[in-house]
Amino acid sequence: NGAVESVVDFTGIRNRVQNSPETDVKRVFDTNFFSHLNLIQKVLPHMRSKKMGLIINITSIAGYLGLPFWSAYCASKASFGVLAESLNIELKNHNINVVNIAPGDYKTEILNNRRDSDNPPSSPYFQEYDNIIKSVNGKMNHGRDPIEVANLVSKIIKEKKPKINYLVGGFLEKKITLKSLLPDKLFQRIIMKLYS
Repeated sequence: NGAVESVVDFTGIRNRVQNSPETDVKRVFDTNFFSHLNLIQKVLPHMRSKKMGLIINITSIAGYLGLPFWSAYCASKASFGVLAESLNIELKNHNINVVNIAPGDYKTEILNNRRDSDNPPSSPYFQEYDNIIKSVNGKMNHGRDPIEVANLVSKIIKEKKPKINYLVGGFLEKKITLKSLLPDKLFQRIIMKLYS
């Protein structure tokens, strides 16, 4: 039916920006950005020849904001979301749609596929890092059922004119894109409250 779902292993690192090894950051981008891009580049000639297609990218609500100690993950998801929006414009005349699905906190293997940094008690970020990571782990361990995302994929495949961006998750997670309506500092305080 001309549909391709570009889904890869969710890989992330939890680290302070100051201490994030370049190799780890590149690994996150290899998984969350370049693997998607490579797959899309391979299928596009076939889709153009058929004059139809649908590309569904799984991004993340984390791509809409900067979460503390998740900078590389957030940046990789944000980068690909913007690339996909550009690609959607490029492909309009070829009858190919590009869609981003940005899930919130879902109970997946993301915690098992994550690389954690050392956080010694001597670190100036020790307590803050520990508190935030415990909060994030709790949200993920008690996350929503991933079948919701699968059902959304199925629904999008059947739509004649899908939207470009879909957010899926809890009420507050889906409202995260309203950040443009708030002053930046107020929005960051809300995020810190949410993850403290």
